[in-house]
Amino acid sequence: MRRIISVVAVVTLMAAMMVATMLPAFAVSEPKVTVCHQNGNGTYEAIEVGASAADTHVAHGDFIVVDETTTPCPPV
Repeated sequence: MRRIISVVAVVTLMAAMMVATMLPAFAVSEPKVTVCHQNGNGTYEAIEVGASAADTHVAHGDFIVVDETTTPCPPV
């Protein structure tokens, strides 16, 4: 009986590990936002970040590029 329980436990663990490694392939990617990022030397560059990171970038001086004609990067 112990052996059967051990085998079932190992098979269950292996199945769980296989599912866990496959999950990232099915994950929905986060929407991207273009941010005009200020580098440490004062220059700017347009970068794409996940939407959840946009607030952090804005908080330290970057700004969201809505449209290159209205919010150019680097700023004018």
